[in-house]
Amino acid sequence: MKRDEEFDLRLTRWLEEGPLEAPDRAVAAAIAHVRSHPRRRLSWPALWRRAMDSMHLTPVTPDQVGHPGRSLATAVAAVVILAVAIVAGVVVLGRAGGGEPVPGAAVAPAVAPSPSPTPTPPAAPTAISTTLACWSAPSPNETEVPVGQGTQIRGIVLECAYPATADARLQGTSTVDVSVDVAADQSANVWGSMELVGARGSWRGPWTGIVDPGYTTHRIAGALTGSGAYAGLQWRFTQTSADAGTTWDVAGTIEPVPAGQPAAGATGTIRVTGTETCEDMTIGSTGTSITDGDVQRVRGAGGACMEFASDPRVSGASMRTFNEDARWSDGSATWWGTMEIPGDTGTWTGVWSGTLDTAGNVAITGTCIGSGAYAGLEYRLGVGMASDASEFSLTGTIEPVG
Repeated sequence: MKRDEEFDLRLTRWLEEGPLEAPDRAVAAAIAHVRSHPRRRLSWPALWRRAMDSMHLTPVTPDQVGHPGRSLATAVAAVVILAVAIVAGVVVLGRAGGGEPVPGAAVAPAVAPSPSPTPTPPAAPTAISTTLACWSAPSPNETEVPVGQGTQIRGIVLECAYPATADARLQGTSTVDVSVDVAADQSANVWGSMELVGARGSWRGPWTGIVDPGYTTHRIAGALTGSGAYAGLQWRFTQTSADAGTTWDVAGTIEPVPAGQPAAGATGTIRVTGTETCEDMTIGSTGTSITDGDVQRVRGAGGACMEFASDPRVSGASMRTFNEDARWSDGSATWWGTMEIPGDTGTWTGVWSGTLDTAGNVAITGTCIGSGAYAGLEYRLGVGMASDASEFSLTGTIEPVG
């Protein structure tokens, strides 16, 4: 048997009986080579030409055409080589060149890049100047009780609304609960809560203020906390009315809730920060004011402050009694009195004292004991204001009594 005929016979037997799959090691080596040698993407005609060129086919002479073994071996070899070339090209196209893989072909799962988180900027404070209109609403729980020379009124309900030109977040109807302690001269302390329900969220919180003698000018301050679309924001405001609370001039700010809210169930010493706004104290029917040489002595005045504190337990209305010894010669003063901060689930009651120095700086300290849900706790506060500041700064602690 001639050498070439023997080769053809062996090749024919190998193709008919030999392995149908390449060894795992060879496949792994081929894939590794493809991945480490990226190619530029080729069109199907170019890929076909490259596969044909890589086979280096030998021309077939006429005497070889009729040889069945050689014809079959050559044809099968060509098909095998072409198939390998095409599969390799598909791997290159699908993995190295970015092309679409052939259906059914094994393709490594694509790993989507993790998107970079976009930080949410904090909401910027929005200063607001507007008006508010209020009217009486039915209130079956309203009571009026004479106390000494004055009157205690509880359970008043008002409905109020900002104009359409106000900030869109304030649109809606407000329900206002009102309590009033009226003195004989028709001055008063007023306080309560307010809830404004809008289309996208709500505002709710306390307010407090005073009324000038003759039940004339009302001045109040409030702090409402947002929910729904307004969660994380608070609406802080002051407002003045010259017509017994029917129409108001309002100035305030929608701003982020101060940081430092205590965690739910927190125990031990909780530090408190914030600000305080106080309206003018009124002497009223129970107070007195006399001049004693260089000193003006005020006793039994009353008023209200608004606490904007980081802890909601001490945030809200603060009712005060006020005593003062003020020197006309240098403008200094000594102050003291009692205070009460009523809350939704408890009350703080205590005393306070402070000074006004000759430069106009204020320093006040106070201690309150909790009752109700705050029983067993003590609130120690410090309030200060420099002569050029517009509101008091507040620091303090809430801690177990003793």
